[in-house]
Amino acid sequence: MRLLSDVPANRRVMFDTLAFSTRLIDAGVSEQEARAIAVELAAAMHKADSIYNSELASKAELARATDQQSNYLEQLKSEMRSEQDAKRANLEKLRTELRYEIDKLTGSQKLDLNLERGRTRDEIAKQNDRIMSIDGRLDREVNLIRTQIEASKNDMLRYSVATLASLGAVTLGAIRLML
Repeated sequence: MRLLSDVPANRRVMFDTLAFSTRLIDAGVSEQEARAIAVELAAAMHKADSIYNSELASKAELARATDQQSNYLEQLKSEMRSEQDAKRANLEKLRTELRYEIDKLTGSQKLDLNLERGRTRDEIAKQNDRIMSIDGRLDREVNLIRTQIEASKNDMLRYSVATLASLGAVTLGAIRLML
């Protein structure tokens, strides 16, 4: 037979075995049986309590676990902040490098564009010079042809006047002969 004194003191269940056994005796159970039932009930309650205690945490354990979790959470927060700051600094560095590369590329493109404009201007100037020289040559040739046409007109006019004068003289000679 197990007694209540067999249960460890720190795990004792608040159960009044004397009052319980007295009630059983009053109900008609023998004194020895009533004590045995009370002790076994106390042991069962102790066993249930120990099972629950092994599965459930005490307030002190919960408080300690809460403190540990809070500390762990704070540590994670601080690590996340430091990582976030590092990533923010890295991002800013990348932005700066990107701006530098964009400015460099833009400057290079502007330089290439200006060089191409200069080449285009030079090419246009050469084309204008060729056009001007061809235009001048055409003007000289047109003037030469006009001069030749004027000379031809003058020669034609001279020959026409001479021909008319000759025909007039022949006609007068023929009239004279006929008369």
